[in-house]
Amino acid sequence: KWQNHISDIVSKQCATLNYIKEMFKNKLYNEEWVIDIRQVEDLFLYCILDLEKTPFDKLNSFMSDMRNHNWQACLHGRKLYFIPKPINKWNAVEYLKDMLPDKIIAASGDSYMDFELLEMADYKVLPFHGEVCNKFSPGDTCLRTKTEGLSASLEILEIIESFLKFS
Repeated sequence: KWQNHISDIVSKQCATLNYIKEMFKNKLYNEEWVIDIRQVEDLFLYCILDLEKTPFDKLNSFMSDMRNHNWQACLHGRKLYFIPKPINKWNAVEYLKDMLPDKIIAASGDSYMDFELLEMADYKVLPFHGEVCNKFSPGDTCLRTKTEGLSASLEILEIIESFLKFS
């Protein structure tokens, strides 16, 4: 249901993925700083960048232009994402909360792209190394891991399992 719902919204409100890809290739792409372009299903795309060679003034201008097509651009580390605005994590959580009003939603995230997702969740578990970690105060419903990498992923699962036992 969610996939059909979001596909319908994207097709009505956003420029097509092919249009965005062509726009990027024609207006900004340069093989000197774009290492790779990857498409995720028919939903969005991202690029792997060489940050030392990236022309950030042109990139920032292009990222702003994405809004005119109801797309968002987000740079996370070396990855530059191009995503239709309706495709986001917080809309998915809102959809789940509406569908399952008596259930508790636990979420984890590490980047600024996860901020709204984490705000929507009843419980938040943050890897201590994540860039979004400083946006939330630790407490009963917000915990930070003590580890990083794969160990943090396992710790997150253990924390969420403990939340669910007490809910």
